[in-house]
Amino acid sequence: MMRLSRTWIVTAVLAGAGLLGAGASDARAGFTITLDVGSPTGSGPYTYNYTATIPDGDEIRNGDFFRIYDFYGYVSGSISAPSGWLPTVQNATSTPPPNVILSHGDDPNVPNLIFTYNPTVVVTGPTSISGFRAQSSFPLPPGGTIKDFVGRDTKSTGPTAGTPVDSIGDVRVPAVPEPTSVLSSGLGIILLSLGYAVRSCRKLLA
Repeated sequence: MMRLSRTWIVTAVLAGAGLLGAGASDARAGFTITLDVGSPTGSGPYTYNYTATIPDGDEIRNGDFFRIYDFYGYVSGSISAPSGWLPTVQNATSTPPPNVILSHGDDPNVPNLIFTYNPTVVVTGPTSISGFRAQSSFPLPPGGTIKDFVGRDTKSTGPTAGTPVDSIGDVRVPAVPEPTSVLSSGLGIILLSLGYAVRSCRKLLA
Protein backbone atom coordinates (compact mmCIF):
# COMPACT_ATOMS: atom_id res chain seq x y z
CA MET A 1 0.00 0.00 0.00
CA MET A 2 1.28 3.46 -0.87
CA ARG A 3 2.09 5.86 1.93
CA LEU A 4 -0.14 8.93 2.04
CA SER A 5 2.95 11.15 1.83
CA ARG A 6 3.46 9.93 -1.73
CA THR A 7 0.20 11.59 -2.68
CA TRP A 8 -0.67 8.90 -5.20
CA ILE A 9 -3.86 10.02 -6.95
CA VAL A 10 -5.64 7.27 -8.85
CA THR A 11 -8.07 9.41 -10.82
CA ALA A 12 -7.32 9.18 -14.52
CA VAL A 13 -6.59 12.48 -16.26
CA LEU A 14 -7.44 12.37 -19.95
CA ALA A 15 -5.74 14.67 -22.45
CA GLY A 16 -8.73 14.89 -24.75
CA ALA A 17 -11.26 12.12 -25.31
CA GLY A 18 -9.57 8.76 -25.74
CA LEU A 19 -6.70 8.92 -28.22
CA LEU A 20 -7.34 12.30 -29.79
CA GLY A 21 -5.10 13.03 -32.78
CA ALA A 22 -1.34 12.73 -32.53
CA GLY A 23 -1.21 14.38 -29.12
CA ALA A 24 -3.28 11.86 -27.22
CA SER A 25 -2.17 10.76 -23.78
CA ASP A 26 -3.60 9.72 -20.46
CA ALA A 27 -2.13 9.92 -16.99
CA ARG A 28 -2.81 9.51 -13.30
CA ALA A 29 -2.16 12.74 -11.40
CA GLY A 30 0.70 15.19 -11.87
CA PHE A 31 2.27 15.33 -15.29
CA THR A 32 0.38 14.78 -18.52
CA ILE A 33 2.69 14.34 -21.54
CA THR A 34 1.42 14.75 -25.09
CA LEU A 35 2.98 14.40 -28.52
CA ASP A 36 2.27 17.69 -30.27
CA VAL A 37 -0.17 17.56 -33.17
CA GLY A 38 1.72 17.77 -36.43
CA SER A 39 4.92 16.13 -35.24
CA PRO A 40 6.94 14.42 -36.49
CA THR A 41 7.13 16.15 -39.86
CA GLY A 42 9.20 15.95 -43.05
CA SER A 43 11.54 13.10 -43.85
CA GLY A 44 13.90 11.32 -41.50
CA PRO A 45 15.33 11.88 -39.07
CA TYR A 46 11.91 12.62 -37.56
CA THR A 47 11.52 15.22 -34.82
CA TYR A 48 9.12 14.42 -31.97
CA ASN A 49 7.90 17.42 -29.96
CA TYR A 50 6.28 16.87 -26.56
CA THR A 51 4.37 19.13 -24.18
CA ALA A 52 4.21 18.66 -20.39
CA THR A 53 1.09 19.85 -18.57
CA ILE A 54 0.89 20.39 -14.80
CA PRO A 55 -2.59 20.59 -13.24
CA ASP A 56 -3.95 23.11 -10.76
CA GLY A 57 -2.81 22.23 -7.25
CA ASP A 58 0.59 20.94 -8.39
CA GLU A 59 3.92 22.66 -9.02
CA ILE A 60 7.37 21.93 -10.44
CA ARG A 61 10.34 22.19 -8.10
CA ASN A 62 14.05 21.55 -8.48
CA GLY A 63 14.57 17.84 -9.14
CA ASP A 64 11.07 17.13 -10.46
CA PHE A 65 11.14 15.21 -13.73
CA PHE A 66 9.43 12.99 -16.27
CA ARG A 67 10.62 10.10 -18.43
CA ILE A 68 9.42 8.79 -21.77
CA TYR A 69 10.19 5.10 -22.17
CA ASP A 70 11.53 3.21 -25.20
CA PHE A 71 12.09 5.95 -27.76
CA TYR A 72 12.99 3.69 -30.68
CA GLY A 73 15.48 4.86 -33.28
CA TYR A 74 16.85 7.69 -31.10
CA VAL A 75 19.31 9.90 -32.99
CA SER A 76 22.34 10.43 -30.76
CA GLY A 77 22.64 13.99 -29.41
CA SER A 78 19.22 15.10 -30.66
CA ILE A 79 17.43 15.44 -27.30
CA SER A 80 16.68 19.02 -26.15
CA ALA A 81 14.48 20.77 -23.61
CA PRO A 82 13.21 24.25 -22.65
CA SER A 83 15.36 26.53 -20.53
CA GLY A 84 15.71 25.25 -17.00
CA TRP A 85 15.34 21.59 -17.90
CA LEU A 86 18.17 19.05 -18.18
CA PRO A 87 17.61 16.51 -20.97
CA THR A 88 19.37 13.15 -20.67
CA VAL A 89 19.12 9.70 -22.23
CA GLN A 90 19.44 6.38 -20.42
CA ASN A 91 18.50 2.89 -21.54
CA ALA A 92 17.25 1.47 -18.24
CA THR A 93 15.68 3.66 -15.54
CA SER A 94 13.73 3.06 -12.35
CA THR A 95 10.11 4.15 -11.98
CA PRO A 96 8.58 6.19 -9.16
CA PRO A 97 7.16 4.93 -6.91
CA PRO A 98 9.13 1.66 -6.73
CA ASN A 99 6.04 -0.56 -6.88
CA VAL A 100 4.70 0.94 -10.11
CA ILE A 101 4.68 -1.58 -12.94
CA LEU A 102 4.96 -0.13 -16.44
CA SER A 103 2.01 -1.15 -18.61
CA HIS A 104 4.22 -1.53 -21.68
CA GLY A 105 7.49 -2.49 -20.03
CA ASP A 106 10.97 -1.00 -20.41
CA ASP A 107 13.25 -2.49 -23.04
CA PRO A 108 16.80 -2.15 -21.61
CA ASN A 109 18.19 -1.93 -25.14
CA VAL A 110 16.10 1.10 -26.13
CA PRO A 111 16.82 4.67 -24.89
CA ASN A 112 14.50 6.45 -22.47
CA LEU A 113 14.16 10.24 -22.64
CA ILE A 114 14.58 11.95 -19.24
CA PHE A 115 13.77 15.61 -18.54
CA THR A 116 14.72 17.01 -15.10
CA TYR A 117 13.84 20.48 -13.79
CA ASN A 118 16.92 22.24 -12.35
CA PRO A 119 16.14 25.86 -11.30
CA THR A 120 15.15 26.72 -7.73
CA VAL A 121 12.28 28.87 -9.05
CA VAL A 122 8.98 27.05 -8.46
CA VAL A 123 6.54 26.84 -11.40
CA THR A 124 2.93 26.56 -10.23
CA GLY A 125 0.15 24.86 -12.18
CA PRO A 126 -1.99 24.89 -14.11
CA THR A 127 0.61 25.33 -16.83
CA SER A 128 1.81 23.71 -20.05
CA ILE A 129 5.45 23.67 -21.16
CA SER A 130 6.45 22.87 -24.73
CA GLY A 131 9.83 22.29 -26.35
CA PHE A 132 10.75 18.82 -25.12
CA ARG A 133 12.01 17.08 -28.23
CA ALA A 134 14.16 14.33 -29.68
CA GLN A 135 14.76 12.86 -33.12
CA SER A 136 14.24 9.30 -34.29
CA SER A 137 15.22 7.50 -37.47
CA PHE A 138 11.68 6.02 -37.45
CA PRO A 139 8.42 7.85 -38.21
CA LEU A 140 5.28 7.50 -36.11
CA PRO A 141 3.49 4.47 -37.57
CA PRO A 142 -0.20 4.65 -38.56
CA GLY A 143 -2.31 4.76 -35.42
CA GLY A 144 0.72 5.62 -33.32
CA THR A 145 2.69 3.51 -30.89
CA ILE A 146 1.90 3.79 -27.19
CA LYS A 147 4.55 3.57 -24.48
CA ASP A 148 4.70 4.59 -20.83
CA PHE A 149 5.80 7.84 -19.29
CA VAL A 150 6.33 8.45 -15.59
CA GLY A 151 6.75 11.77 -13.85
CA ARG A 152 7.14 13.43 -10.49
CA ASP A 153 6.02 16.91 -9.53
CA THR A 154 5.03 18.41 -6.16
CA LYS A 155 1.72 19.04 -4.42
CA SER A 156 1.26 22.79 -3.90
CA THR A 157 -1.97 23.00 -1.88
CA GLY A 158 -3.83 21.27 0.92
CA PRO A 159 -2.57 19.27 3.89
CA THR A 160 -0.08 17.34 1.73
CA ALA A 161 1.53 20.45 0.16
CA GLY A 162 5.21 19.92 -0.51
CA THR A 163 4.96 16.16 -0.98
CA PRO A 164 5.76 14.32 -4.24
CA VAL A 165 3.05 13.51 -6.77
CA ASP A 166 3.94 10.51 -8.93
CA SER A 167 2.40 10.06 -12.37
CA ILE A 168 2.15 7.27 -14.89
CA GLY A 169 0.45 7.33 -18.27
CA ASP A 170 0.70 6.69 -22.00
CA VAL A 171 2.42 8.70 -24.71
CA ARG A 172 3.09 8.19 -28.41
CA VAL A 173 6.60 7.32 -29.57
CA PRO A 174 8.37 6.05 -32.72
CA ALA A 175 8.55 2.31 -33.24
CA VAL A 176 10.64 -0.15 -35.21
CA PRO A 177 9.09 -0.55 -38.69
CA GLU A 178 7.04 -3.70 -39.24
CA PRO A 179 8.96 -6.49 -41.05
CA THR A 180 6.45 -6.25 -43.92
CA SER A 181 7.29 -2.56 -44.35
CA VAL A 182 11.01 -3.29 -44.41
CA LEU A 183 10.41 -6.12 -46.90
CA SER A 184 8.31 -3.88 -49.12
CA SER A 185 11.02 -1.22 -49.10
CA GLY A 186 13.65 -3.81 -49.97
CA LEU A 187 11.57 -5.19 -52.84
CA GLY A 188 11.03 -1.67 -54.11
CA ILE A 189 14.75 -1.04 -54.25
CA ILE A 190 15.35 -4.37 -56.01
CA LEU A 191 12.66 -3.65 -58.63
CA LEU A 192 14.06 -0.17 -59.27
CA SER A 193 17.53 -1.65 -59.71
CA LEU A 194 16.20 -4.29 -62.13
CA GLY A 195 14.36 -1.64 -64.11
CA TYR A 196 17.50 0.44 -64.40
CA ALA A 197 19.49 -2.62 -65.53
CA VAL A 198 16.90 -3.50 -68.20
CA ARG A 199 16.93 0.05 -69.56
CA SER A 200 20.73 0.04 -69.68
CA CYS A 201 20.77 -3.25 -71.61
CA ARG A 202 18.26 -1.93 -74.14
CA LYS A 203 20.43 1.14 -74.75
CA LEU A 204 23.47 -1.06 -75.33
CA LEU A 205 21.60 -3.31 -77.77
CA ALA A 206 20.05 -0.42 -79.67
